[in-house]
Amino acid sequence: MVFTQAQIALFFTADDQMAIPEATRQQLALEGISSVGDLSEFDKEGLKQIANNLQRTGRRIPDPANVGATIPAVPFVFGTKSYVVAACELSRYYETVGRPMTPTNIRWTGAIKSFVPH
Repeated sequence: MVFTQAQIALFFTADDQMAIPEATRQQLALEGISSVGDLSEFDKEGLKQIANNLQRTGRRIPDPANVGATIPAVPFVFGTKSYVVAACELSRYYETVGRPMTPTNIRWTGAIKSFVPH
C-alpha cells in the first residue's frame, strides 16, 4: 500500500507516533527523510548526525528589536528518541523480509515499540 501525503504527515507529526514538529518534518525531507520508507536508510548514528545538522542550521531570522539586523533562529526540534530509531529498524526489517509497510503495521502501538531496545 502506498502512503498518502496525509498519512506520511501523521506518521511523523502525530503525538502517538513520532511526535516531530511540522517545521522539523519539512527540514527532515531536506536531510533525506520525506517518506516512511526512507527510514530504512538510517541507523542510530545516521539519526544522530541528522539531529546534529538540525541543531546547527546556521539559519538567521530578522531581529524584531533591530530593523535590518538578524539573530540566530531557534534550532529545529528533533531528539534522537528511541522510537525514531526503532521505526528505522522496523522499516529495515520489513524491507528485508519483503513485507510492505502500511499505515497499520508501522504504528507505534503496534510493531514499532517491539523494536525499542530494553
